[in-house]
Amino acid sequence: MASVATLPRPVVRVALHGACGRMGRMVIAALAASKTARLVAAIDRAAAPEIGRDAGEVAGVGALGTLVSPVLTPATAVDVCVDFSAPAALPGLVAQLLPRKVPAVICTTGVGADGARLIDDLSRVAGVIHTANTSLGVNVLLQ
Repeated sequence: MASVATLPRPVVRVALHGACGRMGRMVIAALAASKTARLVAAIDRAAAPEIGRDAGEVAGVGALGTLVSPVLTPATAVDVCVDFSAPAALPGLVAQLLPRKVPAVICTTGVGADGARLIDDLSRVAGVIHTANTSLGVNVLLQ
């Protein structure tokens, strides 16, 4: 019998919203190096010049086989969505995640009352972590 330590780990399928921004590129690089998580969708605004390019190449880590798209395609199986976008993009993201009940880690800053209501709506059908700032220093100060 295999011990728990030797059982194969499932690979977490990650959709990244805000893929072409500074933090998005860092997340892509981290996912490219991960053995337990894989980028399956790279989403950014429709006007982003990187639309249609390989997300790994955008992040400078080499081709990953995932193209930057303005939407999460219905055929893409996703375990979690990580959001590093802008408050104005939140309604469109929630509209895509809500019917699919996709859990989300929302790291967008400046989410107002309307955005908070959207996040609350999503949290009623899927797990949600919302943090307005992911920097270690800010989170230490908030403690």
